[in-house]
Amino acid sequence: MPLVTGAITRAATPHLHEPGLKKLIFDEWDLYIDEYQFMYNMDTSLKAQEHDWVGSGMSTFPPLSEGDEVTFDTMQEAYRKTYTHDAFAKGIKITRIARQDDLYGFTRVQSLVKELGRTAKYTKNVRAMSVLNDSSTTNIYTLGGVSRPLVSLTHQRVDGGTFANRFTTTMSLGVESIELALSQFETDMFDHRGRPQGVMPKYLVVPPAQRWIARRLLETKQRPFTNANDVNVVTDYDLELKVLHHLNNNGQWYILGAPTKTGF
Repeated sequence: MPLVTGAITRAATPHLHEPGLKKLIFDEWDLYIDEYQFMYNMDTSLKAQEHDWVGSGMSTFPPLSEGDEVTFDTMQEAYRKTYTHDAFAKGIKITRIARQDDLYGFTRVQSLVKELGRTAKYTKNVRAMSVLNDSSTTNIYTLGGVSRPLVSLTHQRVDGGTFANRFTTTMSLGVESIELALSQFETDMFDHRGRPQGVMPKYLVVPPAQRWIARRLLETKQRPFTNANDVNVVTDYDLELKVLHHLNNNGQWYILGAPTKTGF
């Protein structure tokens, strides 16, 4: 049956207006809701836009010989981060005749308002996951006149350098790839003066299809998927596994830091 748009009419719900139904199945199943909160800094706003100011930091101290003048450095703006709020709305219309002829209470206001609430929560989760789902395809920031996605090989720095927060080539989740990712997380991400950032990895984020391999990687004492007795060093990081049902690619996986450190 194709989806019907517009007001709820008797034509859209034909079997609610005749006797004989054994059960009305409408909102029997729960949705996956509020899976995104661990990765975001949550706040409120009374303005159309909010802004964060990001500073460049300073360079390394040079050696100072006796009697030499102190070298002075400059603090400057790296960029301003802007949050622009989106508004969302959805309503329900019901014809008076459809409500009068409904024999099962489907068109009661409280029932439909409850479904609006479920849909609102679903919408928030889908939108929240778009940051990861579109992380390598949608440009979300501009620095130095160049637009970049969240996941990039060439994140620009104010000092003219770049850093990467992804692999050069795509790698499936496995022993070698997660070890490489953890190493790069600690050593290859820099601030705008080229200083390595002390942000430790906290979460391994996967879709449901990757849950099984992720648990083996995080919980096995010996190195998984081999017949050797090597120690599984991934467990040193004590990563938390987060399985997100609104990721739209079964092959994607991410390592994230705490939201207070990542700026999400």
